[in-house]
Amino acid sequence: MANYKPKSRALFIVTTETGCMVPISHKVNTTGYITKRWGWGKDCIAEQLHRFIYRAHHGEHSLPKGWEVDHICRNRACCNPRHLRALSKTDHARSSNITRHETMIEQARCYWLAHSKSITGQALADAFDVGKSTASRWLQAWKSEEAEDAKRWGLFAGTLSGDTVTRYDARGDRQ
Repeated sequence: MANYKPKSRALFIVTTETGCMVPISHKVNTTGYITKRWGWGKDCIAEQLHRFIYRAHHGEHSLPKGWEVDHICRNRACCNPRHLRALSKTDHARSSNITRHETMIEQARCYWLAHSKSITGQALADAFDVGKSTASRWLQAWKSEEAEDAKRWGLFAGTLSGDTVTRYDARGDRQ
């Protein structure tokens, strides 16, 4: 027993404003996860911390083969059991992709707004590494949303031509 040295060290965790429990005693790896070593000597195993926490709270066999642990909070370093759920690989990929794309689309919209809405579909496509048709579809949707908002709130919509301005009332009817 004297030859065995502990391979694990204490785990210090802080809780963020969003309720995420993030270990500050361990480094996050390049993919955003924390790996923790459990056991001593030859029996030591390395495992992603969130998987261990999920199993510790839901039972050793709570994670079926081929299933993954999803961070509902989207913070890969989080180990709050309330922020973790088991999903099939397919559902996990779908959930992650939807969130990732929603984030990218929101960032693209902010980029468009920051450029005074004058950016082209090609420029947006280049900035966000998507196809021109995808970027153009985003632009079209955002412009349509603005037009609907203008109608809904009784703001000026359309273009000025001479002294003519198209105005909509609160119901969206043309005045």
